Amino acid sequence: VWLPLPHLLNAIPVQIDAFYRSGASAVAISVVSFAIATAAIVWIVVLVTDSTWAGVAAGVVFALNPNVLYLQATPMTEPLLICLCLVALALLLNQPCSIRLTGTTLALACLTRYEAWPVTVTALTIACSARWRSGASWRDATRWTASLALFPALAIIGFTICSRIVVGQWIASDFFVPENTALGRPYEALKQIGWGVRAMSGTALTVIAIAG
Repeated sequence: VWLPLPHLLNAIPVQIDAFYRSGASAVAISVVSFAIATAAIVWIVVLVTDSTWAGVAAGVVFALNPNVLYLQATPMTEPLLICLCLVALALLLNQPCSIRLTGTTLALACLTRYEAWPVTVTALTIACSARWRSGASWRDATRWTASLALFPALAIIGFTICSRIVVGQWIASDFFVPENTALGRPYEALKQIGWGVRAMSGTALTVIAIAG
């Protein structure tokens, strides 16, 4: 069901039981991804505006976003996705970009989460148009874009073949979603929320929060 890159990166570290139980190795990947993503945003804005201060401001806005700060502290796959997409976009903007490096980064993003697939298609379409408008012939712009698209295309094709072999579907979509016992029962839903808050924050902090 899930795209393989995050799991391949964690495959060796989680052989250490403490890393598996705590998610420490996956959190480390998220933290590094967060740092690289912030740097990529600064790079992108400086390329577009030619202003270091604008780049720093953009990086600060991203780095201090509470949602982003939460994600970078979790063993989830979104930070790696954000990192790879932003680096790929920065490379596309940095002309002349390395086709191999940019294409590989896009391919890695496409092997991280499905959201990278439409991002890649959109970015390459815009890049092709921009290259054509900057003076390249339509044929040259298309050929250049195709050479970049080859990398993520091969990654996606490889994944779908693997999915077909392993689970019998080209793109597996059989997620297990347990029935929520609180569905249509507001009081039960409030009890679950209360339990979750206490489990995550502790009783003392919950009481202080309610008092506040």
